[in-house]
This record gives sequence, C-alpha cells and structure tokens, in this order.
Amino acid sequence: MKDVFKRILHKYTTVFRNRGMRRFLILMFALITLSTGLLSISMLGKSYSYNVGDIAKESIRAPWEIVYPVHLETDQERRFAAESVPPLFDKDSYVLTEKTKLANILFNTVQTVSTNVPAVQNDGGQTQLKAVMEMLPEQLQYDKRIIYAILSYNRHEDMRVTVANILNDLYEKGVLEEGLDMQRFASRPNVAVRVQTDEQSFVEEKRKIEDLYTAEALKNSLTYICSRYTADYPKDQQWAIYVIVKSLVKPNVRFNEDETRRRMSEASNQTKPIMAMLKKGQVVAREGDSITVDMQRKIAVINKYTRTIRINYVIGIFLFQLLFLAIFTFFLADYYRTIVPDSKAPVILFILLAAFFIIAFLLHRALMDQDTGIYFILLLPVPFITMMVSILFTVPMALMAGGIAVFFFSMLDGGDHASMGLALSSVFLGIFGTRGLEKRTDFLKSGLVIGIVNALVVLFIGLMEKRSSQIIITNTEIAAAAGIVKDRKSTRLNSSH
Repeated sequence: MKDVFKRILHKYTTVFRNRGMRRFLILMFALITLSTGLLSISMLGKSYSYNVGDIAKESIRAPWEIVYPVHLETDQERRFAAESVPPLFDKDSYVLTEKTKLANILFNTVQTVSTNVPAVQNDGGQTQLKAVMEMLPEQLQYDKRIIYAILSYNRHEDMRVTVANILNDLYEKGVLEEGLDMQRFASRPNVAVRVQTDEQSFVEEKRKIEDLYTAEALKNSLTYICSRYTADYPKDQQWAIYVIVKSLVKPNVRFNEDETRRRMSEASNQTKPIMAMLKKGQVVAREGDSITVDMQRKIAVINKYTRTIRINYVIGIFLFQLLFLAIFTFFLADYYRTIVPDSKAPVILFILLAAFFIIAFLLHRALMDQDTGIYFILLLPVPFITMMVSILFTVPMALMAGGIAVFFFSMLDGGDHASMGLALSSVFLGIFGTRGLEKRTDFLKSGLVIGIVNALVVLFIGLMEKRSSQIIITNTEIAAAAGIVKDRKSTRLNSSH
C-alpha cells in the first residue's frame, strides 16, 4: 500500500517540477475557476414583481428547470397524515388488580367469619354481620344489607368469581376518565389503546372509541351488564353484586394527549414534500395575462431560485472539475508530449475554451427566458473548437477540448437528449471529419457530412422521444444547415491562413 502511494506521489511531483506541465495545469485551473464563476452566475436570473390581478407586461418563462415544493398541497398532506394518527389512550392494568384484590378481601372476610364465628340463633345474623363489619377496611364498609346478602348466601365463592368476572369484563374493555370531551374524537373513531407490560415494553391494540366505556355509558348500562352474570342469583344477591361492582369501578383508561401530539407531529414531519416542476422555457404567464394566484406562486418560485447563488452548487461544481483535473494530471507525466505537442498549445487551448465559455454564457443569458430546444447548441462553436485544435495540434488534445466544452454546455443549459447528441456528434465530427483535408472543397464536403450527421442525430432522437413530425422536420433542417454553415466559416478561416 505504501508503494502505491509513493508511485502516485512521484507522478504528481514529476508533473509539478516540469515547467511546461506546471503552466498547463495553471491554465487548466484558471479555466476551472472561470467555468465555476460563470456557471454560478448563470444560476442568477431575472426577477418579477406582480400581485394577483396585475396585468403581465411581458411573457414570463422559467429560466431553467426548477423543482420546488408545493407548500399548500404539502401542508394538506401533512395535516392529513397528522389526523390519520389514532388518538392514544393508556390503560392502567394495575386498576383491575387492585379492585380484584379488594373484592377478594371482602369475600375472604365473609368466608372467615362464616367459618369461625358461629351464628347465634334468633339474632338475625347480627353477630356475624358485626364481626364482618369490624374486620373490613374502610373502603369496603358497605351497607349492612349488602353484607348480610353475602353472609346469607351459601356459595360465597361463586359470588366472588362473579364479581371478578364482571370487573374483568369492564376493565378489559376499558373505562374512560371522567370529564373527557368525546366530541373531539367524532372525526377520529379509531384509537390506539396502550398497555405497559413492564418498565420498558408496551403493547398496543387498535380499538373503536365507542368500544370504551364512558362514565355516562357505564352508568346507564351497568345494571344490564351485571344482570348477564347474575341471572341465576336471588334478587338480594343480584343487588349486592351490582352495588359491590359499582363501588369497585373507576376509570382505568386515560387519554395521553402529549404522546398523541408527538406522534401527530412525527407523522407530519415524515411526510415528504409534494414537489412540482417548472420545465426550462415553460410559460408561466403571457404578456397581457391577468396574474392569478397560481401564476403568482410560480413567479415567487422563479424569483426565489434566481435571486441567490447556492453555495453547495458552487462548491460541488468546482470540486467536480478539480477531481477530473487531478485524475488527468496523474497520466500527464507519461503522455504530456503526446497530448501537448508544443509550449504554445496550452495558451491557445485556454484562449479558445475561455472564449467558448464566455460566448456560451452570454448566449445563455440572452436566451434564458426562451424555450431554445436544440437552437442553443447549434449557436455554439463546438465543432469549430475541436476542428481547430485537431488541425493545429493533436487529436487527444482536441478530444479533451471537446469534453470540456460539452461539460460546460451540459451544466449551463441542462440540454435534452437531442442537444447532448448534437454536442457529442459535433465534437467527434469536428475532430475526425476534417482530418487530412487540404483543399477548400474538402472542407465543404466535410461540412456537408457534419450537417447530414447532425440531421440524422436529431431525427433519431426525435423519433425516440416521440416528438411530432413537424418538430422533427424543423429541428432536422436546422441541424443540417447549422453544420454546413459552421464548416463554411471554418473554411474561410483556414483559407485566410
């Protein structure tokens, strides 16, 4: 691993020690800086100031493709997500345990007295009744008639089991806290009931809000509930069971508002923004149109994205180009003389590409409010640059120049498939379509070839993208004409030398 790093370091050291290579890299770094600066400034666009109802004084188009969040629809989705969260209720399982324990104390006390305190003849059970009352804790001091109804019934264990079953039924279903406004849950009938199983674990189940007992509902239905379990008991014992159960019932389900709000907030925050897109050149408002609310929102989006240079974009585009320069530098030590044949080549390459950057930037600024389609790349002198570098210097250097030009164009305009196809075909045709040409007629023939190939590229891509026949024919004619015209300009330039 150390040997690999040593070899890499040796490569870079060799490059920077060579004066010609060092000058080449400095000029390339200057190109990267110029490219980054122009691309960053290109993100700035024209802003507009209109209110709803105003008349548009000019046609307003998106300067480039903009993806933006639609706040109104996003807010609706987030509100829907929050409202879809079921209200959370916490059920206290200890309440059932506590109340069952009290019922057991009551019936165990009665059983103990019945066993150990003999009944006195003709005292109406007062001796045993008094003994039970003295042994019971304060919260179980029922009316003497209730205690007597239990004492006078022979099957105390059956009554205890019946009371336990009724309590289990009520608390298993859940008894809501008193004073809870049930209207707030009218639109959210599904709720979550959570039971804590240990210090860190919970179990939740989905329920309907109407499945939980409210204080009012329990008051009205407790007699019926008890009657389902006590139908076989005498009336006095039925009444005693009802009174005991009623006294042992208390709320065991509490609405957890804080946790519900937290879950609603979490669901809202996790909702992804609803995104919309303005395509490059898309008409937002035409001259003379009355500005609507939707138009004003889109204009605000354009203004937001054209007033600032995003620092992340600047850093990213600069480092991206710097990375490729670093990779290229690694191979420069071995192939410098093959790529760069003389000392003037880096300066001429810098001038050509810098001029291309500035021309492309100015054209883009002039046409940024228009849907240029393939016209923008046809106006740029891509084949001219590659042709000149290929004729004056070497093919590898021309390929490098063409790659840099296409990269700058793609980042500047974000062209469609047809534009990128034209850019790449212009690079290769500009290099290889003019190799070995000597006469002016040869240049005209190469221009014809470039025009035909450009036309075919646009035709095939138009068919792939299922464009209309009229658009395909128009773009094909323009591509063919542009290829021939550009090569005729090159012919004149070469003949002048």
